[in-house]
Amino acid sequence: MTKLLSFFICFYFLLMPLHQLRAQDNDSIKNEAPVKKKDRSPRKAAMRSAIIPGWGQLYNKKYWKLSVLYAGMGINTFFYFRNQKLYHNTRDLLDAYPNKNDAGDRLASRLRNNIDTYRSWRDWNYVIFAGIYLLNIVDANVDAHLKEFDVGENLSFHIKPYLCPGLFSNPAAGLTFNFRFKN
Repeated sequence: MTKLLSFFICFYFLLMPLHQLRAQDNDSIKNEAPVKKKDRSPRKAAMRSAIIPGWGQLYNKKYWKLSVLYAGMGINTFFYFRNQKLYHNTRDLLDAYPNKNDAGDRLASRLRNNIDTYRSWRDWNYVIFAGIYLLNIVDANVDAHLKEFDVGENLSFHIKPYLCPGLFSNPAAGLTFNFRFKN
């Protein structure tokens, strides 16, 4: 009896058209929600930018941001070395000046002010460099997050002129900003 049953089962599957099997598979696939693959990992982008500045931008395929990043770092480095050189030259000039301890001497006080100014500018270059470095990391992270952001027809932004009737017949002109988020 089992041999006969297995024969009919095999016979049934051999005679069944293949398109019916495919239709069943396609129907089951259509009912499942499509899984959206992440393009870029924000964590990887941030870590790469933390290791080497600009690597996260390369990972996100935003090549134009490299020129902005390295131009900012290069200009900041140039001004750091310039202020460092001016600071040392002015300090050496004050050390060589014979009346540096005289409180009434205008040149000595001007040199001391210049030394303080160049040292302050040099120290600000440290802060600016750290800011550029952190901005590089944040930019890579945010850019990787926004890769998946859908900017379609469901989002809209409109600016329209508006005339507001004011109190005591003094109308005021302005602008209205309309945001629409549709599902």
